[in-house]
Parts: sequence; structure tokens; C-alpha cells
Amino acid sequence: MAWLGRYFQGDEVPIIVNTVDGSDRPTLPSAAPTSRIYLGLTFKKSIRIPIRDRSDTTGLFTAVLFLSATFGVGSYDIVHKWTIGNDTFQSIDSFDVVAGGGDPQGTILSLYPLLTPDATQLIQQRTDGILARGTNPRL
Repeated sequence: MAWLGRYFQGDEVPIIVNTVDGSDRPTLPSAAPTSRIYLGLTFKKSIRIPIRDRSDTTGLFTAVLFLSATFGVGSYDIVHKWTIGNDTFQSIDSFDVVAGGGDPQGTILSLYPLLTPDATQLIQQRTDGILARGTNPRL
């Protein structure tokens, strides 16, 4: 079990799954691993983890989990499952979402000023994929 750290809402949690067989050797599974996220016993989300580089590293899968408003303060467990032949394997990671800081809409990736007659509009692109607009009359 690996602890991935503490995060705020709006952050992104890196998910890394190394698929191994019964002898702990890296092995390509029959299908991409599935990761299920739980807060205690409460199921929150399920995602399939894409392969990182099939030709370079055997059995390495990576993804990013965006911590939207669905993920409140608490300790989360991620259960990764994959199948090799007729055998099913799993690993577990955990992380915490803490109070303070962060924004459930994510951080601003880019900002563009748009001049209009009444004010300067600020167009923002956030990590959750939404374009937002705000007004700043002094810019």
C-alpha cells in the first residue's frame, strides 16, 4: 500500500499502477487495470488506467485523478485491479483531501484579457476543462 500524499480540492492526484504477476514480475495484463476510489466504504469513482508506453516499460499504467467537488475532505483508498490469464491481482494506494486552499474547479491554466467597452474581461481556462469569464475593470 502506497500513500500518495495530501491534496486540496482542485488538485490532481497522479495514479501509477505497475501490473505484476504472482512472482512480482512486470507483466502486461489482459486489459487495462481498473481503479476504484473509496472514501471509507463509500464508492466515489471508477476509472480505467491507460498504458504509459507499451514498447518501453512492461506493465506501467498512469493516469491523473482530478479532485472535483465530488471529493470532500477525508482519507481515500484507490483499489487497482487487473487480470493476467485467469488470475486477478490488486494493489491499494491511499491519499488525503484536506481542508483549506484549493478550488473544486481546479487551478487556472491560462488567462487571456479581452477588451470590451465596459471593462476588461478575463477569460480563464481551468484544469477541470471549463472556460470561465470574469471582469476586472482596472486591467
